[in-house]
Amino acid sequence: CLLTNANPLPKELKLVSGDDFKPWSDQSLPNGGVITEIVQTAFKQVGIATTIQWLPWKRGYYTVVSGKHGDYGTFPYSFTNKRAVNVYYSIPILISGLTIFVLEDSSIATDYVDASALHGLRFCTGVGYAFTDFSGLLDAGKITLKRLANINHCFASIKAGRMDAVVLNKHVGWGIVRSLYGGEHGFKALREHDHSVYHLVVSKDFPNTLDILNEFNKSLVKLKQNGVINEIVSRHMSPKSH
Repeated sequence: CLLTNANPLPKELKLVSGDDFKPWSDQSLPNGGVITEIVQTAFKQVGIATTIQWLPWKRGYYTVVSGKHGDYGTFPYSFTNKRAVNVYYSIPILISGLTIFVLEDSSIATDYVDASALHGLRFCTGVGYAFTDFSGLLDAGKITLKRLANINHCFASIKAGRMDAVVLNKHVGWGIVRSLYGGEHGFKALREHDHSVYHLVVSKDFPNTLDILNEFNKSLVKLKQNGVINEIVSRHMSPKSH
């Protein structure tokens, strides 16, 4: 027998994102950043208008998970098994390289090969940011890690000599560095360690949640196929957009 869709797609959805994740999401950027524009465009293509609430990352995530405020999803998030218990993931929105930022005069070679080159470093990252790729070094006591509420403060701590390195998406890191320090920033990025894969994560308890997510995923595929996503990325990354 045929099943009818008892819950048609909503005309509007409330989404959550956070600041200080340039160029992907930040309310000071044109259209809220690269991924914000992609997400809203994908929903628009299936007839769903979206509004973005800008919250601290941890609070925004739990606002969606709790389901108490009617927020459908938040972005951009990388996959972790822990989060997958609480939310559904979209197909990848964007994939971008993860790297380590250190001071330009650091003795670590940009194309270092062995992880022993990182031994002794004082790492910094933001609260809620994934650090899985380096957890082995952390557990073995080869590096230390401090989490700060604002990722920008990690770069300031490195400048002040209190920290040595921050692990971050390459594009995001350079966006922060240039916005904080301009052209003479004094940082370098080491080789790409891994790739960050960014998703929309959505509430498991939202009405009709998987049907909505399926439509979003199909819309995202079309945007990739017709070049819209490449156009959005290129426009945001061009010098005139900053």
